[in-house]
Amino acid sequence: ETGTTEVVVPVQLENANTITGFQFDLYLPTGFSVATDTYGDYLIEMNRTTTRRHNLDTRILDNGCQRILCSSMTNATFTGNSGTVLSLTLSVAANVEAGSYPVSLKNIVLTDPQAVRYTSGDVTGNIVVKLPDPITIKANNLTMTYGDEVPALTFATEGAELVGVPQLSCEATKTSPVGTYPIVVAKGTVENKRITYVNGTLTITKAPVTIAAGTYSKKQG
Repeated sequence: ETGTTEVVVPVQLENANTITGFQFDLYLPTGFSVATDTYGDYLIEMNRTTTRRHNLDTRILDNGCQRILCSSMTNATFTGNSGTVLSLTLSVAANVEAGSYPVSLKNIVLTDPQAVRYTSGDVTGNIVVKLPDPITIKANNLTMTYGDEVPALTFATEGAELVGVPQLSCEATKTSPVGTYPIVVAKGTVENKRITYVNGTLTITKAPVTIAAGTYSKKQG
């Protein structure tokens, strides 16, 4: 499938000291990137309760990592356990295989109101990519009598919740010879990713025929 899936990753700050700003380099595995909006701005949301007086800057370094800088020109501080200070929206390419992928924050630098710099050890987390739940879409078997209109084609599902509507088709018409015809089920507008399609069968049976002898009379001889 084409397209991407977005996932939001929180970045937390657990600081014993009073901090006015921080910087780190974000390393993402192949197939991951920081999502951007319509205007090309990175989708990095600052927690308004702790960083409303802070500025955010980000750029891609030569080695491919993303440097993210959160700073304050007014010495506004993070105090105590500030919890989630940034939320990073990452784009995950559709062709990324299921598995666990490491996300690293390196070269972490914290700055206090006196411009004293503190360094931190690297931090590594994991994003687990799971396969979507499977769904089976099965065309229902139908029967009609020769000469009747073809009945409405229907389907049933098993597994995940269906998103969208599949396309059903059958080449039989009301004048098709007696026999069986496949009911083909296809994607249509279905958005599910792991799909199994099962075709059905339309059976055309013989139409009943009534043959009656005529009634006649005659005179003797």
